[in-house]
Amino acid sequence: MVLTRDQRLAVVAFVVATAYVPGMFSGAYMPRWWAIAILLPLASDLDPRVLPRDVGLLLAGGLAWAAASLAWTPIPAEGAMDLLFLILLALALVAAADAEDLSPALAAFGWGIAASSVLAALQFAGVPTGLPHAGPAGLFMNSEILAETAAPIFVWAAWERRWALAAFLAVPVALCESRVAILAVAAGALWAASVPARVKAFIMAAVALPAAATVFALGLGKTVSAFDRVLLWTTGALHVTPWGRGIGWWPVAFPGPMQEYAHSDALQLVVELGVGGLLLAAVPAMILLKGRKDDVARRAALVAMLAEAAISFPLHVPASGFLAALLAGGLVLPRDRVRRRELAVGGDALPDVRRPLPSGDGMVPGVA
Repeated sequence: MVLTRDQRLAVVAFVVATAYVPGMFSGAYMPRWWAIAILLPLASDLDPRVLPRDVGLLLAGGLAWAAASLAWTPIPAEGAMDLLFLILLALALVAAADAEDLSPALAAFGWGIAASSVLAALQFAGVPTGLPHAGPAGLFMNSEILAETAAPIFVWAAWERRWALAAFLAVPVALCESRVAILAVAAGALWAASVPARVKAFIMAAVALPAAATVFALGLGKTVSAFDRVLLWTTGALHVTPWGRGIGWWPVAFPGPMQEYAHSDALQLVVELGVGGLLLAAVPAMILLKGRKDDVARRAALVAMLAEAAISFPLHVPASGFLAALLAGGLVLPRDRVRRRELAVGGDALPDVRRPLPSGDGMVPGVA
């Protein structure tokens, strides 16, 4: 049986969500990066021309700046590895933008995380699973990373009314005591709520952000880690320069299990890449601003992921980084459809060739 391109991408998504080799160094990290690098070219043409010009220029400019920063980063080999990971995520975004129906890939990724949810529940109950873990972590390095990976895809599944999948994905969010995951779910749900954009912005500024700060300061007995994050963010802000310190600079400057990431992908991008980091950070913002407006579930899930990127490091983790790329790429209006809108007779925008089914099951080819 020959799989379609969308089905091949779904296979890649499931493998990325589940790839784990117990006992090896970085057993929850490198197998997933390998899966992306090896399988993604088999699932898509990876033609960057599918991207709209503005998104493509931002992405290319940010990656070019990151590559140039290898000239002044303290350990170029470390930076080259990070650059490779960034390129893989950019290619995943291109593959998602070129998909006709991304729902199978998102569902496959969700069911891959559901497998970890089952294992996490067993680990929480004290049942031996044969997997080394820090808390109920399933096939992930620790429980917080599992919960933060599950949260955005849970938002998507819940809005799409895929109740069985959502129930599985709720397990790590509930069990793993990750404040970041809870905040991400809240941010995605608020974005999806049927209220005007200005009201959403006011609520997020006046309620959600102070509430998040309170949770970080007082919640769940993790006061020390909360202050550690604030210290890292303050330190990072003091090291911002226009040109950046060089990709891969942060873990060299701040070695250690807690300090190896800034615990804010947005901040770390700006610290390491300066203006180039701003270009890359502008990509999801541009997609939310100018991308597809009809897919509320995917937009809400992307907002949940961006909330995590502000206060954690999902883009440095292969599974959550791949999910972020899928969500962003799925909202892109590919260049051929942008042209159809621009050439519409009388200035009326032509509809996208992909429309959400009334049941929320995904996208199907068609015309209005």
